[in-house]
Amino acid sequence: KYILCSIVVVICGLSAFTFAKAQSSARDMRMISYAKNLRVSRLDSALPNQRFETWLRSLVGAKAVINWEINDCGAQSGIAGDDSHINPPLCAETQAKLPDERQVIISIAVGTHKAGIKGSPDVVGAVYYNRDKTVELNKLRELPALLRK
Repeated sequence: KYILCSIVVVICGLSAFTFAKAQSSARDMRMISYAKNLRVSRLDSALPNQRFETWLRSLVGAKAVINWEINDCGAQSGIAGDDSHINPPLCAETQAKLPDERQVIISIAVGTHKAGIKGSPDVVGAVYYNRDKTVELNKLRELPALLRK
């Protein structure tokens, strides 16, 4: 009897975990799709009215590897008493790795953990890495010139 109850508890726990993971994964995919389809001009008015994903690919080239993830925008500090864990912001972050080893990482705030996609999207961080140089971008409009060098 004890073994049967233990098995049922484990199965229920795994089912709940799988369901939560599937929900999170579906939410992440929606947020990534939202970020990819944003008009880049909405993130920086000096840039063209085209999809973010199209704009980024045009800059980094067809051979660059582009990965996406959803994260907490670096908001959770791990400090006791910090309430940032209650409803952390969520960012769609893209990392483009070019064949010559240069990298671009752009983090776009797209919502919160509880609300999902909400509010006006905003670039919360953009960094260009070269072998000997790291540049934090103030505006996305700075990226094309860095990639031409």
